[in-house]
Amino acid sequence: KYIKRKTYLDRLIRLRNIPDIKIITGLRGSGKTKLVRDYMNWIKSNEQYVNIIYISFEDPNYAE
Repeated sequence: KYIKRKTYLDRLIRLRNIPDIKIITGLRGSGKTKLVRDYMNWIKSNEQYVNIIYISFEDPNYAE
């Protein structure tokens, strides 16, 4: 079941242009990856020129 985390997404959006590093923490399976994907989709739909790289270190291609 997917629970939309609008409060957290809105907070990331408000902090968009602040140069500090944002760290998202939480329990395994709590929706951190989905939150980041929602944030990337928001950026892609609201910014004209976007260059985003997403790497999942759980992907076997990045094992080495």
